Amino acid sequence: MPFFTLFILSTNSYNEFGVDRVIFPTLESAYRDGQSVLKSAGVHGYVITKHQKDSWQVITEYAPGVDYTIGEHNGVVFIEEGRAQFEMV
Repeated sequence: MPFFTLFILSTNSYNEFGVDRVIFPTLESAYRDGQSVLKSAGVHGYVITKHQKDSWQVITEYAPGVDYTIGEHNGVVFIEEGRAQFEMV
């Protein structure tokens, strides 16, 4: 059974980047919460991902002007500040 994760991208009073993660059983509930949290102070946007047995995918991203990277480590999806740096060899 799939589930959806809402990542809320924000900054605190010290202007430090932060990500909160909330899990939802339906896309509709994740989207509704993402839209409502945009009104909160310090919130810059959100990302919703869909998770199934052995895979995940980004469903929607709304974070205008925010640089972030989405990744996976040991089966856990994460978001961190900044863009991934690639070096051509």
